Amino acid sequence: MMNKILKSILTDIDGVWTDGGMCYDEANVELKKFNTYDSTGVLFAHHEGIPVGIITGEHTAIVQGCVKIINIDFVYVGVKDKLKPLVNYAII
Repeated sequence: MMNKILKSILTDIDGVWTDGGMCYDEANVELKKFNTYDSTGVLFAHHEGIPVGIITGEHTAIVQGCVKIINIDFVYVGVKDKLKPLVNYAII
């Protein structure tokens, strides 16, 4: 068995799970492009018992959809001070 160094993986979403681009359709609806390779990283983390989470300043249905599809363990949405949840929940 491998010694675990990581307790969890927590990232932002834009520029981490996406290419950082901003796309809008004719109705001004925001679109995001996710890379399916990221879900493989989540599978590997889960295999090692490491939970994966997202912390984002956004509060959109796009983020919620990603969380369900990629099987993210926890998500913090609408967070402007991204260090605060880490301190409050003793993740760091």
